[in-house]
Amino acid sequence: MTNFLKTEISSLSLRFIHKKLFYLDQTLIPEQEKWCEAFDLKEVIEAIKLLKIRGAPAIAFASGLFVAQEIYKNPNISYDEIVSLALSLTKARPTAVNIFNLFRELVFNVSISDFSTTVFLESLFFKIREDQKSSEKMAKMAMTLLPKTTQLEIMTYCNTGALATMGKGTALGVIYFLHQAKRLGRVWVPETRPLFQGGRLTAWECLKMGANPVLFSDNMISTVFSRHKIEAVLVGADRIASNGDVANKIGTLSLAIMAKHYKIPFYVVATSETLDPSSTSGENFCIEERSEEEIKGANFFGKNLQWAPSEVSCFNPAFDVTPASLISGIIFENRIWFPQR
Repeated sequence: MTNFLKTEISSLSLRFIHKKLFYLDQTLIPEQEKWCEAFDLKEVIEAIKLLKIRGAPAIAFASGLFVAQEIYKNPNISYDEIVSLALSLTKARPTAVNIFNLFRELVFNVSISDFSTTVFLESLFFKIREDQKSSEKMAKMAMTLLPKTTQLEIMTYCNTGALATMGKGTALGVIYFLHQAKRLGRVWVPETRPLFQGGRLTAWECLKMGANPVLFSDNMISTVFSRHKIEAVLVGADRIASNGDVANKIGTLSLAIMAKHYKIPFYVVATSETLDPSSTSGENFCIEERSEEEIKGANFFGKNLQWAPSEVSCFNPAFDVTPASLISGIIFENRIWFPQR
C-alpha cells in the first residue's frame, strides 16, 4: 500500500495509530480523559449507542476507521464481510445520516467486481482530511453573515466541536475561528438536557480553546435572549432534508422558535455529508428514541442519580426536526443555502 495509507489520523476524539482505532470516551468528560481501543464490532456499536463516540461526522469516521482496522487485520476480508460490518454500524444511531452517506459511497454503491480495499482506504482517509479542512471553510462562510464587529455574543447548542468531527467542528468550529480572529465575546451554552452535552462537552471545549463560555439551563434560553444581545445562534445538524428541514439534538426546535420570536438569526452549520436528498422533508426522518432511564437519571452514564420516580413513564426522543421556515441559513463548507427564500 502507498505511504498515504500509512499516515496516522488524529483528532480530539479519535485516533488511528499503528492501524488501530482509539476513541476518547466522551461520557467521562469533564471528569476524566480516557482513551479506549476499539477491539471489536460489538464494542464500537456499544460505544456509539452509549455516546462514548458521538457527533454525526465522528460517528461516521469512527465507523469507517473501524472497517479500515479490520481490513488491515485481515487483508483477505471479503466484500460481503465489509458490507455486513457497514450495515451493522449504520444501525447504531439511525438518525445521523453521515455514516450511511459514507458507506453508501465507499461500499454500498460499489459493485463486488469493482470493490477494492485499497480504494476504500484511500477514499476514507481522503474524506477524513477533507473533513478536517471543512471546519475553516464553514467558518469563513459563516463570517460573511455575522456582524463585522468584535466581541460577538453567540449562542450554540449541544456539542458540535472537535469532539464531534475530525476538525475543529461545525457550529462550534465557527466559534473557534471567531475566537482565533479575536471577534468573539461570550459563548452562550445551554446545558442540553437530558445528557448535558452542552455543559459537559461544549463548555469544556470552549475552555480548552480559551473562549469565554456562559453556561445556563435549557429553560433559561428565552430569558437570555430577552436580557442579552445575542447576535446569532449557531447549531449543527444530524440530517438535512432536501427542503431544508433539519434534524438536530432535541431542543433545537424550541431554540429556533425562540430565536424567531426575538428576531435573532438562526444558522445551521454542517458539512454537505449531512444532506439526505432521499428525504423530501423532516417528516421522513427516523427519529431515535432512547432509554427512559436517561430522563429519570437512573442510568446517567453508569451513575444512579435517580431524580424522578422509577414508576413514571417517559418520552425521550434524541432529536427533533426544525422546519426550514425557522432557519435563517444553512452553512456548508462550499456554499450557504437559504431554504426559506
